[in-house]
Amino acid sequence: MDHLVFGEHDVPIIVPYLLLEDFAYDNEDFHAYPERCGWDFDVWLKHDAMRQGIDINAWLRDGPKKAEELPAFLQSWLFFGLLSACLKTSVDTNDFVRLDESSGSKVITTANLDSYLRRYQPQFVGCPTEEKSELLSEFLEIMNTAGKILGLVQLTIDWGDPPFVDALREVHFSCCLIARSLTPVVGVTLGGSVAHSNVGMGRMPLIVQRMQRDGWCPHTVARLTEGLYHDAQAYAYSLGTLRARQDHSKCKTSYCIANQAGEDFVPKHLEPDCDCEHVEAPIDAIVQTLQDGFVPVLSAEISEEDGSSPTFAVSRMDSNTPYIPISHVWADGLGNPKANAIPRCQLESLNAALREIEDKEGKHLPFWLDTLCIPVAKEHQALRDFSIQRMHDIYKDSYGVLVLDPDFAVMSPEAEFWETTNRLLMSGWITRLWTYQEGALPARLYLRVRGGVVEAEEVMDRFRLGRLHLTPVTHALSLSAVSGYANFMPRLPDFQDDKTDVPIQKIIFSLAGRITSRPGDESVCIATSLGLDPSAILACDDPADRMCELLKLLPFIPANVLFSTGRRLTMKGFRWAPETFLQPGGLIGKPVPARIQLNGESHERHLSYLHPDGKGLVTYLPGIRIQELDLSKARWDIAFPNGTSFRAGNYFNESSSTSVMKDIAILLPMPPNEARSKVGWTHQTGVLVGIYGKTRDPSASKLSFKMIRSGGVIGSVFVESQPSLGSLGGQDDEYHAKGEIMEPKWWLLDGV
Repeated sequence: MDHLVFGEHDVPIIVPYLLLEDFAYDNEDFHAYPERCGWDFDVWLKHDAMRQGIDINAWLRDGPKKAEELPAFLQSWLFFGLLSACLKTSVDTNDFVRLDESSGSKVITTANLDSYLRRYQPQFVGCPTEEKSELLSEFLEIMNTAGKILGLVQLTIDWGDPPFVDALREVHFSCCLIARSLTPVVGVTLGGSVAHSNVGMGRMPLIVQRMQRDGWCPHTVARLTEGLYHDAQAYAYSLGTLRARQDHSKCKTSYCIANQAGEDFVPKHLEPDCDCEHVEAPIDAIVQTLQDGFVPVLSAEISEEDGSSPTFAVSRMDSNTPYIPISHVWADGLGNPKANAIPRCQLESLNAALREIEDKEGKHLPFWLDTLCIPVAKEHQALRDFSIQRMHDIYKDSYGVLVLDPDFAVMSPEAEFWETTNRLLMSGWITRLWTYQEGALPARLYLRVRGGVVEAEEVMDRFRLGRLHLTPVTHALSLSAVSGYANFMPRLPDFQDDKTDVPIQKIIFSLAGRITSRPGDESVCIATSLGLDPSAILACDDPADRMCELLKLLPFIPANVLFSTGRRLTMKGFRWAPETFLQPGGLIGKPVPARIQLNGESHERHLSYLHPDGKGLVTYLPGIRIQELDLSKARWDIAFPNGTSFRAGNYFNESSSTSVMKDIAILLPMPPNEARSKVGWTHQTGVLVGIYGKTRDPSASKLSFKMIRSGGVIGSVFVESQPSLGSLGGQDDEYHAKGEIMEPKWWLLDGV
């Protein structure tokens, strides 16, 4: 897949060409191609997505086709067929095949992909809008079919033991990249959004396998392969990471152990053989500044001629003093849990970067570094708490922030836009909980790179302002980079907007993918990121108590907080809430929409809030009401009066109940019959609720008898947004139930 390999970063993945010598795609109807070739994919298209992949041997047992033929067929259909059907052109197979000199075998090449994409766009200049709309609908149908099949191939590889798995990985990888390349070009040309297709995101087992083989951290692998578009995943792998040199044998998909700095951590020198002195901060002056109610900032004077120890000038952080905070991961070398000191070599490197920023901006810029400016001695706990309370302002009021990360240090100051953005997304810096506000709050973000400093926003502006000369492929890669950066580092909103919680939902979800070495830090960090006073949180020791205090501080509860998939709090009034926002029991991947569509009508989704008397969460949501449900079953088929049915399941297996419950509800971000038309909502996480009855509406006047429903959260469930196309298969873990769509209603929720 050589269309994504750029310059010096040459880590190609070779995909064999599996078809016969004289193969030529027939350029007929895309959806019927399997039938024309003697394949029956009806089982795939009707497959229950809650099952983990396709049993290929069972599927082919009574048919004429063999398992060893499947990878080649998928290559013909979802690579060459997809190109032909979407670009409305005959595809010359030879344009995408080359001879591999090392093996003497034919392999797939995408070097000519750009030329095909370039020829597509001019065809539709002046094309009537109605014709474009029809072509866009056809394109989306093709991509939805391709996405369904590719998604099931991925599930089959990840969760099963399919025959010829290596060939399936390679074919899946190449087809995913072709689909991703087509989506923005065809979609935009026909007047659609690049987000109109569900194809383009999700795990690519081949990339996962290669990253694991090369020593990447499981947490980084999971974060990139589940959060980036396919082309960005492949490009990130081609760039590589210095963190692959670390020992990640104890790391998990939810947590990186190697990137932690414990109580015994010792600051690192720039070079392994360096033994330069540790430079101590002027702690007395720093303590005095903090005791006076100010945050200290430092200016370092380093003499390179006489070798004398560096000296510091301490000043107060105020509106008249522009300054630069330093954002870093402690484990990269600058952390020190025992002393306010760092190695001289680190200080010299840091000072050089600061001088470059000063020269560029034309002003003196003192710095703030937590390792030096927050006293570590036990007797200064109150000053540490004060510093934490000021953390939001430290970054928000700064002139800009200087970010340090080993993966930035290997990057040239002249690196392309997509490399800079992808290295940001790959970095250890972006995975840390505390660094979110450090990157989202300041007006400027400086990255220390190889031999210099670059400003991230200036790099972004090259793309935003159209200053880059982009090919269709690099344009798609740039869009992927921008999307990934927006998801991982959304800008902090203002709580003054009390009409929507969507921006806050994005923030909470971005934080959910990050990690911290201290569970109790989560609530403190989120509060300071949002500009909330963390004093009440700091007064608690237990992480669960801290989470309750955080929820109390929020002016409203972001809707996606309810749709978490992990363990919930046990305190009365908070039994609906997650113990943690962080993965793996994190939140749904998209914000709950601000408006709810039902039967052609648009309903405002009112903001959720805590009951004023501490009785639980008051929320306004649609859902499904079910007469009776067996919670011991893994999957349910819920039939509605209009003859349609939707599949749901105890997918997260939270409930320990084995009894049949009557009159329960599944609350959802949006009604299932409406969600199926929304990109990215083919499956929803819902909340299973036992209906208790009704209670007084807390927002009503004292003399009002207005009532709302009350219920207890049982656990999280999984709901397909597409109507069921057939039987679940009669398995012992399946259950058939009757239900009805509920329009949006007010609910008071707590636990059972």
